[in-house]
Amino acid sequence: MVGFEIVVDGAADLLAGTPPETMRVPINISIGDEEYVYPGNITKEDVLQHIRELKPGAVKTSQPSPKQILSALEGVEGDVLYITVSSRLSGTYNAAMVAANLLKKKGVNLHVFDSLSASVGIGLLVREGLRLREQGKSLDEVISALEELRGSLQLYFAVPTLDYLVAGGRLDPFKAALAKIVGVRPILCVKEGRVDLENTVRKNKIWAEMASIPTSDSVVLAYAPGGDDATALEEHLGYRGVKIEEKVLLNPAVTVHVGPGAAGFAYIKR
Repeated sequence: MVGFEIVVDGAADLLAGTPPETMRVPINISIGDEEYVYPGNITKEDVLQHIRELKPGAVKTSQPSPKQILSALEGVEGDVLYITVSSRLSGTYNAAMVAANLLKKKGVNLHVFDSLSASVGIGLLVREGLRLREQGKSLDEVISALEELRGSLQLYFAVPTLDYLVAGGRLDPFKAALAKIVGVRPILCVKEGRVDLENTVRKNKIWAEMASIPTSDSVVLAYAPGGDDATALEEHLGYRGVKIEEKVLLNPAVTVHVGPGAAGFAYIKR
């Protein structure tokens, strides 16, 4: 018997084997005058197409409201573990805390866990949470294990341009301008829940440098189509003997900030 539900939001990229009934709270997407929710009435591929056609910042995302969270969890009873996108990248965590207080009156105990990550980083946390739940671990035991795992979670990306991150307010414009001036391509990481500029590398060295980062023998690769960047990263990881567990198309919440052609990976530091 499942002791508790695990819930994520639209900023998570779940991995193969994740039960299809795993609940997801949608994020909001604005494209011109049109409003969408993902997952819901627009696909990853549709959002990517709009991002390609419009200038950086034209496609916007926003966090789910407490009301949307309550709606997504309607009918749920007992204990629920909600693993959110990093509180330092989105206000989703705060909205979930508001929803948790409202749900408490209905007898639902919503435990909000800040992933301090995004995309496949959340996917790795969810996979571990599901594995421990399957072993019969209690909710408190799972949360304790995820807190420890979170400190070892690594997420890196290389992007063709920093324009999307700057337009979305996720990166200091000064750092972006400096990278452009010296003609290098940035390697980004999520550090303590924030996007940070890890390194800058000459464009022809970017994938070799990325492939030298993992301290694990396997990674989960994530990408936003826009060239052969994902393939190049995959090849260089192979040269280093790093196994790719799976390859995941980035969700819209991340793609609007990294842009087409971005590629990266997540792994657990050993």
